[in-house]
Amino acid sequence: MARGKCSTGNANNVADFAPSFSTIFSRIFFSGTLGGIKNIFMSSTASARALFSSLIDYAGLFPPAGLGMAPAVGNYARYLRSDAYRDVRWMLARFIVPAARLAEFEAAATPFWTEHSGGDDENRREWRVSALVGENIEADIAAIRAFNTAHADANRAQIDAIECKLNTPEDAHRIARLIPSPITAYLEFSDLSAGVCPQFLDAITKAGANSGGSIRAKIRTGGVKAQMIPAADDVLRFIAACAERKLAFKATAGLHHAVPGSYPLTYEPDAACGNMHGFLGLFLAAGALWNGADLAQAKAIFHNRDTTSLLFTHAGITWDGGSLAVNLTTDQIADFRQNFAIAFGSCSFDEPVADLRGLGWLG
Repeated sequence: MARGKCSTGNANNVADFAPSFSTIFSRIFFSGTLGGIKNIFMSSTASARALFSSLIDYAGLFPPAGLGMAPAVGNYARYLRSDAYRDVRWMLARFIVPAARLAEFEAAATPFWTEHSGGDDENRREWRVSALVGENIEADIAAIRAFNTAHADANRAQIDAIECKLNTPEDAHRIARLIPSPITAYLEFSDLSAGVCPQFLDAITKAGANSGGSIRAKIRTGGVKAQMIPAADDVLRFIAACAERKLAFKATAGLHHAVPGSYPLTYEPDAACGNMHGFLGLFLAAGALWNGADLAQAKAIFHNRDTTSLLFTHAGITWDGGSLAVNLTTDQIADFRQNFAIAFGSCSFDEPVADLRGLGWLG
């Protein structure tokens, strides 16, 4: 599924008012000989693997793709098992499905599970699933428990995460008490303003500490209308506040592209365009904040759309931009991806992959 194109004039890009990577990262330093330079952009580069591994939760059921269950499940199976995706399937994480549609999901997925039940280890890989919980939380949790029990010994699929929206900060404590172990919960709230966001994040942090479970935050970073895209300052405030609290998070929506810019909001031929954020800058900014960078440094990274001077080595991501110097080792990247910036939901797996291929980071 392909989108149209948008104008790239100065007024149409999120990052027009921000420093570019060519300014911030004007000098690139990395250890190793010239013989190692040719491997900087290869898919085998350890730092690229660490940054992009299990990065994308597939949400094909949701807008703007809005696929039916059968084609969405078919896509996920293809991403996991087709030779065409062999070199990028390590980027794929969970399948996202509403808890209310688990029976429909099971019916669509069972033929794929049965087909590969006797195959090699790669084709028998258990599907990781994240279930969206609605207003009837108790009923949805019961359906999740029943699904996991039914498939516990079949090596088919397990729901290891749930996602739920909060109406008030107090909801976090109530929901946390209902989450069965060892499922991870991602709790989303809509108000990212400076006065409200910390209240929700404090509640989520305390709910996790009190319940003893894995309770994390979730941020919505886009949508099918321009007004659904949160301001960059709000996104960065959320990430920085999560870093301060050592609270892991995931993002969802509007992150189909690696770098920020003006892109079509849907797949319609005459779709309106919007200034979308880029997943590359978001995750690198998160990594910088997790490792002690200040908000000004993270903002410069987040807004970048000139990637020509950003390099990956086996040792890590290293650059120097005069007064701004950031050095993320491969171990640091793996750490913040595992413990802080977990993944992002996207109704397309192909678009993010195509962007990274175009930038040369997937070989």
